[in-house]
Order: sequence, then C-alpha cells, then structure tokens
Amino acid sequence: MGLGKTVQVLALFSCIGVQDKPLLIVAPTSLLFNWQREIERFLPGFSVYRHEGKERLRGGEELQAQPLILTSYALLRLDAALFASLSYSMVILDEAQTIKNPDAQISEVCSGLRADCRLCISGTPIENRLDDLFSLFRFLQPDLLGDNTSFQLESARIERLKRKLRPFLLRRKKEEVLLDLPPKLEQTIFVEMTEPQRALYEAWLKQTRQGLLNKVSLEGASSHRMEILEAILRLRQLCAHPFLVAPGSPDDALVMSGKLDRLLSDVEEVVSEGRKVLIYSQFTSMLRLIESHTRRLGYRSVYLDGSTHNREEVVRTFQEDPAVSLFLISLKAGGVGLNLTAADYVFLYDPWWNEAVEAQAIDRAHRLGRAGRVIARRYITALSIEEKILNLKSHKMQLATALLDASVDFVSLEDLLSLLS
Repeated sequence: MGLGKTVQVLALFSCIGVQDKPLLIVAPTSLLFNWQREIERFLPGFSVYRHEGKERLRGGEELQAQPLILTSYALLRLDAALFASLSYSMVILDEAQTIKNPDAQISEVCSGLRADCRLCISGTPIENRLDDLFSLFRFLQPDLLGDNTSFQLESARIERLKRKLRPFLLRRKKEEVLLDLPPKLEQTIFVEMTEPQRALYEAWLKQTRQGLLNKVSLEGASSHRMEILEAILRLRQLCAHPFLVAPGSPDDALVMSGKLDRLLSDVEEVVSEGRKVLIYSQFTSMLRLIESHTRRLGYRSVYLDGSTHNREEVVRTFQEDPAVSLFLISLKAGGVGLNLTAADYVFLYDPWWNEAVEAQAIDRAHRLGRAGRVIARRYITALSIEEKILNLKSHKMQLATALLDASVDFVSLEDLLSLLS
C-alpha cells in the first residue's frame, strides 16, 4: 500500500548480493515493468531477465544462469515444468494473495518450487477468509499449519494461531510512516438516482426478489447461490448506470445515471484546476462509458484494464504528459502495484466488497515520494444495494485484521441474501 515493500525487498537483495542460484520474483503481469524499473534504479549492478513473450527462454540451463528472474503468475503456470526443474536461492511472491485458493493450479505450482528461502509480500494477505493465509503459509512453511483440516481447528483459537505465526510476519502500518507521507482526505459522496433510473431499479428489485426469495424459502439459499450473486451484480450495475443492464442511446446517458452526472461534474471541476484524476470501476463497460463522455468534454485520458498490453507506456503517459488529466482503471487490473503519484484525486465509481482492496487502489496515488495532498472520493448510490454493501464491508475489515487485532466475523450467504431485502 505504498509503504515500501518493494524497496525493502531490494534492500535485502543488496545485502545478499548475486547468488550461485537465481532469485525469482513472481508478480502480476501489470507489475513486471514496475519491478524492473525499481531494480534498475536501486540496484543498477543486478542483471534482470523478464521471462515473458514469445522469445522467452525455453531451456532450463539458460534460465538457471540468470541472476534475477522476473515473471508473471500466468507464465509461471504456463511454464510450470520449466520453473519446477530449477533450484532458486530465493522465491518472492508479490501480491501473494494471488495464491489464496490452496486448490488452484497456481498455488500448487508455487508450492512446488525449490528454493532455499521463500518470501510473500502483500498489502492484503487476507482478502476474504482465513483460508487465504493457509495457502500463503503452505508455500512459505508447509509444516507450520499442518493440513487444511488441522488449520480449520487451529483457526478457531485466534490467540494461539497469532503466537504461532508472529515470528514469520513483518507488518508495517501506515501510521508508522505518516510523517513521511502526504496528507490524505477520504470522502463518501452519496448520489441520488435519476427518476427513470430509480424506477428501473425498484422494478428490477421487486421482480427479482419475489421469484428468488420464493425459491430460497423452498430449497434453501445454497441451492441458488449463483442466482443470488447474479441478482446482486445486476443491482450494482443499475446503480452504476442502467446501460450496463439494458443498453440504450448514448444521448440518454446523463438522464439515466445520477452517479455519472455527479462524476462528470466533479471531473470538470478538478480538471479545470489543472489536477489529475484516477477513476476506478469494476465494470470495464462503465469505464468505456465514462471515457466516451469525458472525450466529449474535451479531456484527454488513458485507459487500463486486463486486456491492456502497453501498461508501462500508459502509466508513463499519465505520469509525464501534462495534457492527460484522467486515468480510467479497472479496479482488478490496476488496483495494486502501480505508482501513480501524479494523481491529485482518486474517484472510486462503485464500491468494492473489500475495504483493503479499495485502500490499495487509493494508495496508487498516496505513496512515498508524492509531495501534495491526495483526495479520494467514493461514490455511493443512496437508498440502494451500495449502502448495504458499505455495512458488510466492516465485516471484511474485521477479517483482514483477525490475526492481529479483532475477532473473525465471516460474511455468509445469508448476509448476501439480505442485500436483496
């Protein structure tokens, strides 16, 4: 979250120097260029090999000869046999919550790597449940927590589990470096739906709730889990913009979404002051709608989602080109790892379930090295499912700090069902 995890790892590299076996760093694709840039900046004497693209090395001997290897989780999984054939002095997993599912193939691949030392770095080691942490420690110290059954029994005794894990955790809180960080102001902006938008929302909610609750009462919530999640998704999309559910004429866009109207008004105000803005949404179709309307207003922007290939160039353009005011970013693709200190404002168009993930997104701008204040705004549609999500997010925060401060409080299927009430 901008507290220097990358630099701390590079400081470790500077102490141990080049080893007789390679160092391996595995990171999300979007962060590989950031790692290479930081290594070249702080450790110019290290030779860095980025394992990616069609021309990547295919032979084990060639790869074993590289002092420091950078690769993505996607390519690690694709070239699993090649990476498993090597031995490493150290394996570092960046954004290690990527392996949070112990049954996923990428978790199996990472756990099978042979290394003298292993390190996980993450701003959100527990995203949804304590099982996330089990998967990380299966990679780090396979024998520490036993099998999954043993871990489930152990996790019921939080204090005992905390004592067992404490020697292996290095936690740095933002409060510890506040004097080195610029000030940050977070705001929650409640927005009213337009009348046509409200009518669509209420009609869709009434129709869906009647049919779905009848099914749940007869067959139980677990039998209709996907239908519940689908209903929640559609209601969230209606809050963002009805066109995400039922496409219409572009000329009706401002009439149909009170939130988009407010966002564009705020964009116009801050850009007129010469400020730069990050705009996040989980819906790429919403980002494209925003992009279309901001272009009509004459604002230049750059865009990043999971399909973006020239990520480094996109980031550089936003950071260095004074004519580019807006950076439209998919929360999933751009919420971690990027250094976007040119931004003065961060606009979160739609709320995410996990407070820590939102904090990660905001901290793309609120990072060491920035001089001025950062203002973050969360846009919430009033009297809607988005307000109910805000209440559930407090449970997520308790879970994320369970091993350090609080008790565990899971979000159940019944909690999700209550969002439709």
